[in-house]
This record gives sequence, C-alpha cells and structure tokens, in this order.
Amino acid sequence: MGTKIHSTAQQVDVDCLPEVIAHRTALFNKYVMPYTNMIFKLCKDYSWSPQNVEENYSEVLVNFYRRIETYDTSRPIKAWIHTWIPQGNIQKLKNILITNGLQH
Repeated sequence: MGTKIHSTAQQVDVDCLPEVIAHRTALFNKYVMPYTNMIFKLCKDYSWSPQNVEENYSEVLVNFYRRIETYDTSRPIKAWIHTWIPQGNIQKLKNILITNGLQH
C-alpha cells in the first residue's frame, strides 16, 4: 500500500453561504412560489398514494429550491416545473424498487 495523504484544508459547503441562500431564496420566491397551487396539484396527480401527496410536495419544493439556479428565465417557468416533478417521482420509484430488490 502506498502512503495516504489526508487533506487538512477545510471545505466550505457552498449551499450554506449567506449570499447563495439569499440568491436562491429570491429566485425561489419570484419563480416558484406563485405556482405552489399548481405544484401541489401536479404532486397529487403524480403521487401513487394519497398518503404520499404532502411528503412529495415538500420534497418537490426542496428540490426546486436546490435547483432554482438551473432555471433558464428565457423559457416558460411552467415547462421547467413540469419537467422536475415527474423526474423526482421517477427517481423515488427507482429507489423503492432498488430497496425492495426489484431492480438492480
């Protein structure tokens, strides 16, 4: 085995920087918050069980917040919203299938 070198430099979590939080919050409030009713309805439509709607809605809003900087303002916001909601549910389904040993 070779010599292992451990980094002593501290890594900064960019997501926790105040300026990043302020920027994302402003974008989220401007582009996502006006469509929360539509987002909830879409979550309801894409959820497999009525018991999961609120959890899916919360998860979707968190993901929108995390990815708001990927939104291209030259395109319609509704198209961007419609793109992300099904992807989140598809990934969740894949995770369930993998957890239950139904998919590799």
